[in-house]
Amino acid sequence: SSGINAEYGYFKRINLRPMSGGKCPINVKHHTSSNTSYILADYGSHLYLQITQLGKVGHLVKATRDKPDILDGRSTFSIVNLLGADTEEVDLLARIIVERVNTKPPYKTVLLGYSCKKDAHPSPKEVLEVLETAFGIC
Repeated sequence: SSGINAEYGYFKRINLRPMSGGKCPINVKHHTSSNTSYILADYGSHLYLQITQLGKVGHLVKATRDKPDILDGRSTFSIVNLLGADTEEVDLLARIIVERVNTKPPYKTVLLGYSCKKDAHPSPKEVLEVLETAFGIC
């Protein structure tokens, strides 16, 4: 069956094959800004965001919005490192993104892949600007 082919910066080729009925099960978007590639895949209940300057997954972090506290109504967020060394920078970025994405239901789990140079990585503000302007979220 024919697939949808797209060439994304460092990534050689992504081939998405439609499921029966001819619809692709995920929505994939790509944006490149100042030597940084952003790939966003929306799986419905999960959002996968890859931020890379090196063409690798790098750190992979899962961020979720927990149920609001019964007493004060505030939400807590869980950050789990799935791949790579724990870094406060990537954990904080995942926490900021999951909070921004989940301002109202339906709530989504965020999987963040992060692979950037230490001396040239994008700031959280830059990442949020790309998410808002290029992808229409946050």
